Parts: sequence; structure tokens; C-alpha cells
Amino acid sequence: MPTAAAMNTMPHEADLASLDAVLADFDLEATTEEDVILDDEVGPEFEAAAEDESVIQEETQVELGADDLADLDLAIAKNEAYAEQTSSAIETTELPAPTAAKTKGARAPRAASASTGAARTPRDISKVADEFFVLNGDPASMSADDLAAARAATMALKPGQVKIAEKFENLFTALSAGKAPSTYVMIAFGVLESKGSMTSADVVGAYKASGLGEGTARSQSGQIMNLFATVGIATRSGQTLTLRSDSKLAERLRSLPAPAAS
Repeated sequence: MPTAAAMNTMPHEADLASLDAVLADFDLEATTEEDVILDDEVGPEFEAAAEDESVIQEETQVELGADDLADLDLAIAKNEAYAEQTSSAIETTELPAPTAAKTKGARAPRAASASTGAARTPRDISKVADEFFVLNGDPASMSADDLAAARAATMALKPGQVKIAEKFENLFTALSAGKAPSTYVMIAFGVLESKGSMTSADVVGAYKASGLGEGTARSQSGQIMNLFATVGIATRSGQTLTLRSDSKLAERLRSLPAPAAS
């Protein structure tokens, strides 16, 4: 039987034997040499390739950077030129004169009435000067107050009937511009001026001779007879009107230029 000392040493020897067997199968020296050889052979080539790739990347970045800078410079130059043009255009306050191509075919402006010697007829009787409301007498010898009073007195005579009121306003607005009032007024005044007096039948006959129908001639005759008596062109007695020699409106009607021959 082995002694106690021998028994204590036997497991250690067995372990050492097992370890030696494992180490015998595993070649540490060969493995280490291959690893070293692999590092010696592959390492420098890999490093060289990596270095070449880095150089290529740097050169590419330099080339691209130069192109980008050139494009950027060009873009900045264009933007600066555009900004100068825009600023110049904004600061310009006067529009350029129209060229012949733009004005070709454009409608010519209407000539001023002063160039033709004809005044524009006021559309509103309130725009007519006070002097034209003087029915009797000389407006040139009257004061501003007298002219204003004459205007107020004449406007107070304005008939309430719409058709006669329209002829009333047309008479003053037209004469203030040196123009003839309505055809009805002019035909009737022509009869009154030539005869010195007239009846409603005379007026109806003159209207019918100008082409008006019976009904229109009679209705217009009644309106004109009323108007002439109201504004002091004539005095009325029944169905007869007599021309007043002191009528300022009759004087203005008489002084109108003769109508142009058709």
C-alpha cells in the first residue's frame, strides 16, 4: 500500500502528464510563427493600400473643392450683378416714355373743347353761372348780389311738371354753353320770332311740318307755350303768346349761330 507521502504526490504527477499531452498536440511555436509571418506579409500591403486610398480621397476632395469654389464665385458674381440691376430699377421713379411700337394703334386723346371753340354743356343746372338766369336787363351792369338774386328768382319759377321742368333746365344749360336747346324750343321760337306772336295752333302746325304726329305735336305745343310764358320769353293771353322785346333769353336764342346745312 502506498504511503501517505506517495499518495500526496500521485495526483500532481498525473495532472502534469495530462498537461504535457495537451501541450504536445498544440504547437504554440508554429502558431506563433504563422501569426508573425501573416502580420509581416499582410500588414505592410494593407497599410500601403490604405495609404493610397487616403491619398486618392484627399486629391479628389481637393479637386472637388476647387470646382465648388469656382461655381460659388460665379454664383456670387451673378447675384451681385442682379442685385445692382434690381436696386437700380427700384430707385428709378420715372417711367420710360412709350415707344412708337407700344403707342401704335392706341386711341388718340380727345381734343379739348376749347380747341374747337365749343364749350361743354353743363349736365347740372347748378353749374350754370348766375348771369344766365337774368330774364330781363343787362347782366354786365348788375352786381354779384343782384345776379345771385336773379338766379334764385328764376329757379323759383321752375315748373313742377316733369317734362316742362326738363325743358326749363335744358334751356339754361344749353344757352350757358352757347348752344341751341331742344328742337321743340327752337322750332317754336322760330315761329314766335318771325310772327311776333303765335297761338298753340301755330306751334302744332310747325311741329307737324317737321314730321311729328298729331298727338306729339299737341302735347309738345302745350309744354312750350307754358315754358315761354314762365321764363319771360313771351307774355301769354289765353292761347296766344307775344314776344317780349326785353327778354334776355330771347336775345340769347336769337344770337345763336345758324345750324349747319345738312
